[in-house]
Amino acid sequence: MPGSFKNLLDWTVGGGETYGKPVAWINASSRPHPYAASGAHQALRTVLGYTGAHIAETACVRIQVPQSAIGADRLITDAAIRNQIATALKTLTDYASS
Repeated sequence: MPGSFKNLLDWTVGGGETYGKPVAWINASSRPHPYAASGAHQALRTVLGYTGAHIAETACVRIQVPQSAIGADRLITDAAIRNQIATALKTLTDYASS
């Protein structure tokens, strides 16, 4: 886990900002391996568990984003990938409102 991200989590643990809040993550990576970053996900899951956050498991996804799917403006141009991201966000929203 990058040090800057760990610092962010340290600050939220101390202040309790994530306690009882629904959380999820999207791993957008160009790496095709289905288990890429699984160690980081487990570490994040552990830390968020300590904070009392409610992990929306079905909204935690890994989405492969190849360089070819990123436009000159650095935005994702591939409609299927954009749909995967939108679906994950909708899943989190639904989880939060239930």
